[in-house]
Amino acid sequence: MIAFSVISAVIMLCMGSVMYLRFSSMSRQEILENNQKLMDQTIESVEDYLINMRQISDALYYDIIKESDISSQSDKIHSGMNLLYEANKENLRSIAIYNKSGSLMEAEPVVAQKEDPNVTKQEWFMHAMNQMENIHFSTPHVQNLFDDGSCRYYWVISSSRVVELTNGSNTQLGVLLVDMDYSGIARMMDRINTAGSGQYFYLCDSNGQIIYHPHQVQLDNGMKNESSKKAATAKESVYEERVNGERREIVVDTIGYTGWKLVCVMPYSIFSSKMLDIKQFVLILILLMTMMLTLINRLISVRISRPIMKLNNSVTEYEEGKESEIYIGGSREIRHLGRSIRESYKQNTALMQKIVWEQTERRKSELEVLQSQINPHFLYNTLDSITWMIEGERNDEAVFMISQLARLFRISLSKGHTIISIKDELQHAQSYMNIQKVRYKNKFQISFDIAPDILYGHPSGRCRCSPRDVRRYHARVSGPLLDRIDIIVEVPALDFDELTEPSAGESSETIRARVNAARAVQRARYGDDTTATNAHMGPRALAQFCTLSPECEQLMHQAFDAMALTARSYDR
Repeated sequence: MIAFSVISAVIMLCMGSVMYLRFSSMSRQEILENNQKLMDQTIESVEDYLINMRQISDALYYDIIKESDISSQSDKIHSGMNLLYEANKENLRSIAIYNKSGSLMEAEPVVAQKEDPNVTKQEWFMHAMNQMENIHFSTPHVQNLFDDGSCRYYWVISSSRVVELTNGSNTQLGVLLVDMDYSGIARMMDRINTAGSGQYFYLCDSNGQIIYHPHQVQLDNGMKNESSKKAATAKESVYEERVNGERREIVVDTIGYTGWKLVCVMPYSIFSSKMLDIKQFVLILILLMTMMLTLINRLISVRISRPIMKLNNSVTEYEEGKESEIYIGGSREIRHLGRSIRESYKQNTALMQKIVWEQTERRKSELEVLQSQINPHFLYNTLDSITWMIEGERNDEAVFMISQLARLFRISLSKGHTIISIKDELQHAQSYMNIQKVRYKNKFQISFDIAPDILYGHPSGRCRCSPRDVRRYHARVSGPLLDRIDIIVEVPALDFDELTEPSAGESSETIRARVNAARAVQRARYGDDTTATNAHMGPRALAQFCTLSPECEQLMHQAFDAMALTARSYDR
């Protein structure tokens, strides 16, 4: 359950992080799209406003100025200018016509021109004269050409263009000036600068000169800086920048024909506030998921632990000796576990009963073995022999037999152990054979050839000596003694599979029949000769009945030289 909870927690954190990043990206994109839509609407309004001003300029030039003689039809020109002014006076501040020398030719409304301004040095006049084919829009400035007697100063944006003035039969160049009321553009920009989140919009021309800025007073006082030149020359419409350590997102769009730039400045705090809302939403969602996960974990843990607790209680009662049935229930795995425990307990009970029975039988067999080992005839004969030796004053032999008899019975008892080491078994056999040799006056010899590894080495009895060590051990048995051993049988250790494999050996009847058949062949071979079996054949019988072929003779010759056989070995 802990692993499940940890994995679930990691998954929830990953999901929360992904959701947070996804929602943050979507929120940022939504803010950018909303601002872009707002900018598009504003640009459309400003363009309509500028197109209207351009249409006024075109109407003045093409419908009035071009169609009239300024020297003889000044009243017509003035009347046309008055008509256009009155129709658009909410957006216009003044209309004026100047000749190329900067002299005022006509103006509407009719006011007195100030004496100090040099018109030819005005920016709008120079732009118009330098680029005659275009209509030029200036940056906002205070109108300083006319005095209407109210001592008021108006902020205007000047639209200027070069026009041809007809004077009798001659034409001359002049400049048509249309002063637009700056407040019209300011009202449009004020409408989109109502957000109190630090976001704002401003206008600049293609050179970065500010046309409108909601913080114009702070800019004029040097309390605030604006990277308007960077915005005017930016190649990307959306980019990030840092101004006075503040991270900001900038969106730039261009107003048609004029080349003005509408710039949206979004402090990163806008996104941060949105991200804070998203964080709270994600945290609440994670909290709800955690509560659901806790409830699910609780239900799952109860569903899993309840059968396990019942199984544990039944096992505990069983271990305490109570007759308790092992509980089987719950999920498939727990049911399988319960059945396995019940089966194992049954097997343990059966095994314990079998062990008790085997121990009982073992005690019986030990007693029987002990009784069989203490053979009265062997004991009586041995004691009689000792008595005769003592009476015959053969005390050394009597002491030897008594010590061998004591060692024999000491090993037979083996402190109650049914399994003894090969070393003790060898000592037991040597003690018995030593007693028999004394009794029968050394009429036979016996030798025990057992590797030291079997006596003292590895518990499994498997020899771990090198082949060289084995050869050295076997070399300890003298050649004459080996020459008199007719049959040498190696008895290798058997593994578990060989011991437990079902035996499929021949029956005694089959072996007896085979032996009898072999004996019948031998009797037929030897006839009336004293030789009864092959084992009793002498050199003369070997030469008669076992004549070697030339090939066998050569093979025997090689074996005789290689194995250093004796004459007895050759016959055997």
